[in-house]
Amino acid sequence: TGKTKTGVSLAHLWATSITKKRCSTLSLVLYAGPSNQSVIVAVTLLRKFPDVGTVTKPRTIQVTHLTRWTWTEMQKMPGTLLYEAEHHPFFEDKIKQGKADVAQAREKLKQVEQRYSQKSKEFGNAERNYRAKVRTLNKVHKEAEVAVLNSTHILCCTLSMYAVVLHRYDKLEVTVKQAIVDEAGQATEPETFLALASSTVSGVQAGPAEGGLAERALSINYSLQQICLIGDHKQLRPVVAGNHSFSSFSDAPPFLVRDCVSGLERSLFERLVRPFDGTASGSYTMLREQYRMHPSICAFPSKAFYHNRLIPHESVFERSVLLPESIFPSCSGGNNLAKESSRPVFAVVAYDVRGRERRRITNDSSVEGCGTSFSNSLEANVVMQAIAELDRFLSTHTALSVPGILDVAVISPYYSQRQLLCRRLSALPLTFLVKEHAPKVGTVASFQGGEAQFVVCSWVRSCPSAGTASDPRHIGFLCDCAQINVALTRARMGMIHVGDFSTLKLFKLFEFYRNLLTSCGALVNLGAQQWPGSRQQPVNYVIAMHETLSDSTTSASSSSRTKKTRTVVRLPVKAQRNGKQQASASPNFLRSRKLFVADWTCI
Repeated sequence: TGKTKTGVSLAHLWATSITKKRCSTLSLVLYAGPSNQSVIVAVTLLRKFPDVGTVTKPRTIQVTHLTRWTWTEMQKMPGTLLYEAEHHPFFEDKIKQGKADVAQAREKLKQVEQRYSQKSKEFGNAERNYRAKVRTLNKVHKEAEVAVLNSTHILCCTLSMYAVVLHRYDKLEVTVKQAIVDEAGQATEPETFLALASSTVSGVQAGPAEGGLAERALSINYSLQQICLIGDHKQLRPVVAGNHSFSSFSDAPPFLVRDCVSGLERSLFERLVRPFDGTASGSYTMLREQYRMHPSICAFPSKAFYHNRLIPHESVFERSVLLPESIFPSCSGGNNLAKESSRPVFAVVAYDVRGRERRRITNDSSVEGCGTSFSNSLEANVVMQAIAELDRFLSTHTALSVPGILDVAVISPYYSQRQLLCRRLSALPLTFLVKEHAPKVGTVASFQGGEAQFVVCSWVRSCPSAGTASDPRHIGFLCDCAQINVALTRARMGMIHVGDFSTLKLFKLFEFYRNLLTSCGALVNLGAQQWPGSRQQPVNYVIAMHETLSDSTTSASSSSRTKKTRTVVRLPVKAQRNGKQQASASPNFLRSRKLFVADWTCI
């Protein structure tokens, strides 16, 4: 719905009013968010305004941002506080001289260390000289940073970084009178309250014995006049660590720790909006027009999450409807949404795949994706074939590629499945989806705020006992409506689902979605071992998955093998052996055992 563009336009409007006013007190606009990604997107949009510049390259409005880059990157990136401070016209020569003095003192210290011991008088003098030069450089650098902030009209940073600004720069002449918090639905309440604090802090910092943080907080002068919270409380909530992160509060009652964690999971944005959700109250403004999704993609999220208040913009209807017929079957619904009757008009398709989930437990907290995660190899195979079909389609319709927008994105709620998809994708031969057009694979959380022309979503979970069960806990955190909402609203032109809908329907929301797809003819059962439109040849490999089981259906030829063994046979389709294709000699071998032969699957 253009939330970030709306927030950036509001920040530009406030900054323009600041530059026009002639007042004795300087003020700036704070644009903050809970993550670096939200700040980077805002800075990119702000730079598109013709009157926006930086302190070293001034225009009408100066923008400075503090994001989590490495020291080397910040020195080379215009607009960052470090770059602007080192290139400030009044401090550039002083900083260069300070760096030269520090380098000289460091070299002298190394020479003294080689000639004398560390306990000698000469080494002590050289070390004290080096530290004095470093303190002098840091002092000059801090003065330059304060000068940059005093000349800034819009400050973009994360909420936690703004707390550092309040603590580090106590001689600022500017005050924050307008603040914008983007992605406020993902920020905890304490983080959002940081935006309410002014940059003017008075009083003496007290030690722990004299009152500590409480006295420090009371000395803050709140001069904020306007604040705008931008977000979506129907999408991902703040990420709060589990109870193990509160081990320092071991003396506290368990219910107090539990209530503390559950309380932080609700953002200030949600607390303010939730009582008026679904009403026409003037307490908040909802951006109703969406500029991303095809109308058939937008229909279900609008009804399920936004009370049918989300409507497509006219530009969405004007967008050409071109979808690969080998993936999207012709559907009965939504005939008024397409301009070309020969093309499929329903931009959502779901492939019902009854695979087998694999559970992985990682207890090492230093490893990304630690904890319990799941993967599904059969779904990964179907995803790879879908990407191969999209690669063929986009190679002949290159005009559909939009600069700055991903062509294909692959989403999965589980990190283990993401790793499996990355491995399969690295071995997949593609012609168009390479380099800058390469598909991006990630979890649902990593795609918050992102978009792509085509999105392939693998839902992973497949429980054998799901047909007789009724407890939605069988599918874990897939019952989270926020996760589902984010996954369903990332695609612009086409949405492809791959999952076991007999398992997913344990959650009522998935059951309603499944019924909608079935009524529109968009649910494809892959029980038959063929990909839709399989007149095309397999891409590179035929996969044969062989399982020897101890049941009555096992053939006599496999009875002598070890029970519960599993082999994967990769047969090159185009490989020649004695003038014949190797794949042509494999069916007799494959049919003699209990197999699942996927001739549409490629790696």
